[in-house]
Amino acid sequence: DIDLAKEAFKRAGLKYEFQAIDWNEKEDNLLKEKSIDVIWSSLTINEERKKIFAFSTPYIQNKQGIMVRADSSIQNKADLKGKTVAVQKGSNGAELVRQLRGEAAPAKVDDYEQKVDQFSAVLNGKADAAVTDSIMLDYFAASSNGKFRVLKDSLQEEELGVAVRPSDTELLAKINKALADMQADGTAQAIYQRWFNSSQ
Repeated sequence: DIDLAKEAFKRAGLKYEFQAIDWNEKEDNLLKEKSIDVIWSSLTINEERKKIFAFSTPYIQNKQGIMVRADSSIQNKADLKGKTVAVQKGSNGAELVRQLRGEAAPAKVDDYEQKVDQFSAVLNGKADAAVTDSIMLDYFAASSNGKFRVLKDSLQEEELGVAVRPSDTELLAKINKALADMQADGTAQAIYQRWFNSSQ
Protein backbone atom coordinates (compact mmCIF):
# COMPACT_ATOMS: atom_id res chain seq x y z
CA ASP A 1 0.00 0.00 0.00
CA ILE A 2 2.74 2.47 0.90
CA ASP A 3 4.67 1.80 -2.30
CA LEU A 4 1.54 2.15 -4.42
CA ALA A 5 0.54 5.35 -2.62
CA LYS A 6 3.99 6.92 -2.99
CA GLU A 7 4.01 6.27 -6.72
CA ALA A 8 0.42 7.43 -7.21
CA PHE A 9 0.92 10.66 -5.26
CA LYS A 10 4.15 11.39 -7.13
CA ARG A 11 2.40 10.96 -10.48
CA ALA A 12 -0.51 13.10 -9.31
CA GLY A 13 1.83 15.86 -8.13
CA LEU A 14 0.50 15.62 -4.57
CA LYS A 15 2.49 16.25 -1.39
CA TYR A 16 1.81 13.63 1.27
CA GLU A 17 2.57 12.51 4.79
CA PHE A 18 1.77 9.05 6.12
CA GLN A 19 -0.04 8.91 9.45
CA ALA A 20 -0.96 5.92 11.61
CA ILE A 21 -4.50 5.97 12.99
CA ASP A 22 -6.74 3.88 15.20
CA TRP A 23 -8.43 1.72 12.57
CA ASN A 24 -11.65 1.65 14.54
CA GLU A 25 -11.82 5.47 14.28
CA LYS A 26 -11.05 5.78 10.57
CA GLU A 27 -14.46 7.27 9.76
CA ASP A 28 -14.05 10.05 12.33
CA ASN A 29 -10.45 10.75 11.28
CA LEU A 30 -11.43 11.23 7.65
CA LEU A 31 -14.90 12.71 7.85
CA LYS A 32 -15.39 14.50 11.17
CA GLU A 33 -11.96 15.44 12.49
CA LYS A 34 -10.40 15.68 8.99
CA SER A 35 -7.04 14.77 10.50
CA ILE A 36 -6.38 12.73 7.34
CA ASP A 37 -7.47 13.17 3.72
CA VAL A 38 -7.02 9.65 2.33
CA ILE A 39 -7.38 6.11 3.69
CA TRP A 40 -5.01 3.82 1.81
CA SER A 41 -4.57 0.70 3.91
CA SER A 42 -6.19 -2.53 2.67
CA LEU A 43 -9.63 -0.94 2.93
CA THR A 44 -12.38 -3.26 1.70
CA ILE A 45 -14.97 -1.72 -0.60
CA ASN A 46 -18.45 -2.65 0.61
CA GLU A 47 -21.93 -1.19 0.33
CA GLU A 48 -21.98 0.16 3.88
CA ARG A 49 -18.74 2.07 3.40
CA LYS A 50 -19.85 3.38 0.01
CA LYS A 51 -22.56 5.30 1.87
CA ILE A 52 -19.98 7.44 3.67
CA PHE A 53 -16.74 7.29 1.63
CA ALA A 54 -15.92 7.99 -2.00
CA PHE A 55 -13.82 5.08 -3.29
CA SER A 56 -11.23 4.85 -6.02
CA THR A 57 -11.43 2.15 -8.63
CA PRO A 58 -10.36 -1.15 -7.00
CA TYR A 59 -6.59 -1.59 -7.06
CA ILE A 60 -6.29 -5.17 -5.79
CA GLN A 61 -8.32 -8.37 -5.43
CA ASN A 62 -8.37 -9.73 -1.92
CA LYS A 63 -10.04 -12.26 0.40
CA GLN A 64 -10.72 -12.41 4.10
CA GLY A 65 -8.41 -15.29 4.87
CA ILE A 66 -7.81 -17.54 7.86
CA MET A 67 -4.36 -18.18 9.34
CA VAL A 68 -3.48 -20.75 12.00
CA ARG A 69 -0.36 -22.18 13.58
CA ALA A 70 1.38 -24.72 11.40
CA ASP A 71 0.60 -27.53 13.86
CA SER A 72 -3.08 -26.58 14.26
CA SER A 73 -5.82 -29.17 13.71
CA ILE A 74 -7.93 -26.50 11.93
CA GLN A 75 -8.16 -27.36 8.24
CA ASN A 76 -11.16 -25.37 7.00
CA LYS A 77 -13.71 -22.73 7.95
CA ALA A 78 -16.01 -25.26 9.64
CA ASP A 79 -13.19 -26.13 12.07
CA LEU A 80 -13.50 -22.66 13.62
CA LYS A 81 -16.50 -23.93 15.57
CA GLY A 82 -15.84 -23.61 19.29
CA LYS A 83 -12.48 -21.91 18.73
CA THR A 84 -11.12 -18.45 19.58
CA VAL A 85 -10.57 -16.18 16.57
CA ALA A 86 -8.44 -13.01 16.58
CA VAL A 87 -9.68 -10.10 14.46
CA GLN A 88 -8.69 -6.46 13.96
CA LYS A 89 -11.09 -4.11 15.68
CA GLY A 90 -13.35 -2.29 13.21
CA SER A 91 -12.30 -4.40 10.22
CA ASN A 92 -14.39 -6.15 7.60
CA GLY A 93 -12.97 -9.46 8.80
CA ALA A 94 -14.24 -8.79 12.33
CA GLU A 95 -17.76 -8.31 11.02
CA LEU A 96 -17.63 -11.48 8.91
CA VAL A 97 -16.36 -13.65 11.78
CA ARG A 98 -19.16 -12.42 14.03
CA GLN A 99 -21.67 -13.34 11.33
CA LEU A 100 -20.57 -17.00 11.29
CA ARG A 101 -23.36 -19.26 12.44
CA GLY A 102 -24.03 -22.94 12.98
CA GLU A 103 -21.21 -25.34 12.22
CA ALA A 104 -18.58 -22.61 11.76
CA ALA A 105 -19.47 -20.38 14.74
CA PRO A 106 -16.44 -19.66 16.95
CA ALA A 107 -16.79 -19.73 20.72
CA LYS A 108 -15.02 -16.39 21.13
CA VAL A 109 -13.95 -13.46 18.94
CA ASP A 110 -11.15 -11.26 20.33
CA ASP A 111 -10.53 -7.75 18.99
CA TYR A 112 -6.99 -6.42 18.51
CA GLU A 113 -5.87 -2.94 17.50
CA GLN A 114 -3.26 -4.07 14.95
CA LYS A 115 -2.88 -7.04 12.61
CA VAL A 116 0.48 -7.95 14.14
CA ASP A 117 -1.27 -8.31 17.51
CA GLN A 118 -3.65 -10.85 15.93
CA PHE A 119 -0.72 -12.88 14.67
CA SER A 120 1.04 -12.75 18.06
CA ALA A 121 -2.15 -14.02 19.72
CA VAL A 122 -2.20 -17.04 17.41
CA LEU A 123 1.50 -17.71 17.88
CA ASN A 124 1.22 -17.45 21.69
CA GLY A 125 -1.85 -19.68 21.87
CA LYS A 126 -4.25 -16.93 22.99
CA ALA A 127 -6.22 -17.47 19.78
CA ASP A 128 -6.67 -20.48 17.52
CA ALA A 129 -6.90 -18.51 14.27
CA ALA A 130 -6.62 -15.00 12.84
CA VAL A 131 -8.89 -13.59 10.14
CA THR A 132 -7.80 -10.62 8.03
CA ASP A 133 -6.75 -9.67 4.48
CA SER A 134 -5.32 -12.64 2.62
CA ILE A 135 -2.55 -10.53 1.09
CA MET A 136 -1.33 -9.75 4.60
CA LEU A 137 -1.70 -13.36 5.75
CA ASP A 138 0.14 -14.77 2.72
CA TYR A 139 3.05 -12.40 3.22
CA PHE A 140 3.24 -12.95 6.97
CA ALA A 141 2.98 -16.73 6.74
CA ALA A 142 5.63 -16.88 4.01
CA SER A 143 8.08 -14.90 6.15
CA SER A 144 7.39 -16.76 9.42
CA ASN A 145 9.79 -19.67 8.90
CA GLY A 146 6.98 -22.22 8.83
CA LYS A 147 5.24 -21.11 12.04
CA PHE A 148 1.93 -20.37 10.32
CA ARG A 149 -0.19 -21.59 7.43
CA VAL A 150 -3.10 -20.00 5.57
CA LEU A 151 -6.20 -22.12 4.94
CA LYS A 152 -7.57 -22.65 1.45
CA ASP A 153 -10.97 -21.64 2.83
CA SER A 154 -11.77 -17.93 3.09
CA LEU A 155 -14.71 -15.94 4.42
CA GLN A 156 -15.24 -13.59 1.49
CA GLU A 157 -13.70 -12.41 -1.75
CA GLU A 158 -13.45 -8.64 -2.01
CA GLU A 159 -11.78 -5.64 -3.61
CA LEU A 160 -9.61 -3.02 -1.96
CA GLY A 161 -9.85 0.68 -2.70
CA VAL A 162 -8.65 4.11 -1.63
CA ALA A 163 -11.17 6.20 0.33
CA VAL A 164 -11.57 9.98 0.40
CA ARG A 165 -14.29 12.38 1.49
CA PRO A 166 -17.19 12.44 -1.03
CA SER A 167 -16.60 16.16 -1.57
CA ASP A 168 -12.97 15.60 -2.69
CA THR A 169 -13.82 14.79 -6.31
CA GLU A 170 -10.68 16.37 -7.75
CA LEU A 171 -8.41 14.43 -5.39
CA LEU A 172 -10.20 11.18 -6.23
CA ALA A 173 -9.89 11.85 -9.96
CA LYS A 174 -6.12 12.34 -9.60
CA ILE A 175 -5.76 9.11 -7.62
CA ASN A 176 -7.83 7.16 -10.16
CA LYS A 177 -5.79 8.56 -13.05
CA ALA A 178 -2.53 7.60 -11.35
CA LEU A 179 -3.81 4.09 -10.56
CA ALA A 180 -4.97 3.56 -14.14
CA ASP A 181 -1.61 4.71 -15.53
CA MET A 182 0.26 2.45 -13.10
CA GLN A 183 -1.83 -0.52 -14.20
CA ALA A 184 -1.34 0.31 -17.87
CA ASP A 185 2.45 0.64 -17.75
CA GLY A 186 3.03 -2.35 -15.41
CA THR A 187 4.21 -0.36 -12.39
CA ALA A 188 1.42 -1.63 -10.12
CA GLN A 189 2.14 -5.22 -11.13
CA ALA A 190 5.86 -4.76 -10.46
CA ILE A 191 5.13 -3.47 -6.95
CA TYR A 192 2.84 -6.44 -6.26
CA GLN A 193 5.48 -8.85 -7.58
CA ARG A 194 8.14 -7.24 -5.38
CA TRP A 195 6.12 -7.85 -2.23
CA PHE A 196 4.30 -11.10 -2.92
CA ASN A 197 6.43 -12.77 -5.59
CA SER A 198 3.29 -13.61 -7.57
CA SER A 199 0.88 -12.12 -10.10
CA GLN A 200 -2.21 -10.09 -9.22
